Amino acid sequence: MLEPVAAIGIALTRISRHATTSAGRPYFDDAAWKIDVAAGGGLDAAISVSSRFSIVPTFRVLYVVRPESPLLEDPLAAQTRTGRAVLRYGVGARVAF
Repeated sequence: MLEPVAAIGIALTRISRHATTSAGRPYFDDAAWKIDVAAGGGLDAAISVSSRFSIVPTFRVLYVVRPESPLLEDPLAAQTRTGRAVLRYGVGARVAF
């Protein structure tokens, strides 16, 4: 049985960059936290093993909404950006009581 999933949430991201000199000493070491709004959707496919236990393969698409204005752009975030979309899959279990 396929079960659609939808969500709205918050994406908490820690971004960092680090560089050293040829002698191994730190040249710079920057880090920051970002909080953005995220939306998600996906499908669960419950596979019944018994009347009370199911194996549940999952698939999710998560999209983080980030502003594109040059006035709001943080140089650290611009240099360490990894993208807005995330594909996530996995397997879980469901027990009915």
